[in-house]
Amino acid sequence: MIIFEKITKTFEEKTACALPVLKGVDMHIKRGASCVVLGRSGVGKSVLLKILLGLLPATSGEVFVDGLSVRDRAHRRAYLRYFGMLFQGGALFDSMTVLDNIVFSLMERGMPRDQATAIAHEELVAVGLGEARIEGLFPSELSGGMQKRAALARAIVLDPKILLFDEPTTGLDPITSAKITHLLRDTVQRLGVTALTITHDLVAARILADHICLLEAGRITWQGTQADFDTTDHPQMVSLIAASQGARPS
Repeated sequence: MIIFEKITKTFEEKTACALPVLKGVDMHIKRGASCVVLGRSGVGKSVLLKILLGLLPATSGEVFVDGLSVRDRAHRRAYLRYFGMLFQGGALFDSMTVLDNIVFSLMERGMPRDQATAIAHEELVAVGLGEARIEGLFPSELSGGMQKRAALARAIVLDPKILLFDEPTTGLDPITSAKITHLLRDTVQRLGVTALTITHDLVAARILADHICLLEAGRITWQGTQADFDTTDHPQMVSLIAASQGARPS
């Protein structure tokens, strides 16, 4: 469903030499799979997502989604319709109520208000925000977990084939983080979509992933299944796991 072929990205600095961030990322994500890309802050995970969406051009390499190239501007709209995105900060419209945040996406596609409202309500119920009182609140009146739920409803309302989760547990306490992560997993399974998550949260990775990739030094240096993750002796993975458990990395 998603193919990254030898993706490189170098940022040209005005006052210094070029900064290579991605140095040849190869990654294939099967249709219906849930893939998690793990990596420390600053290794290029978000850059990889932006290249997938065409928000940043790759310096070299190719990205394909269901056979469509990210570089094909003639089919840009069709390409983008594959995706639903859960942003790290939620990215809800502050001036709109929870319900209107969801309705807006549907009406942008030309759907009548009453039909859009009915569908938006269904999606809010699906993510645990179906109460009329909550639907009428503004994002600033929601807890962090509720904002994530509303943002998820907006991400799925247009029936995407691929869901992208950008650090979905950032800013959440451990209990809320676990609830949101399980909700994301259940949503992916319920809809039967392909999912790509970028995170440094190993607990979330264990819950969400069918397949896990480690992005390190600009490349995918390890990948495997959930079972492989639990038994790997790969030095970088062992160090990452130890750090997440509070041990001093070797």
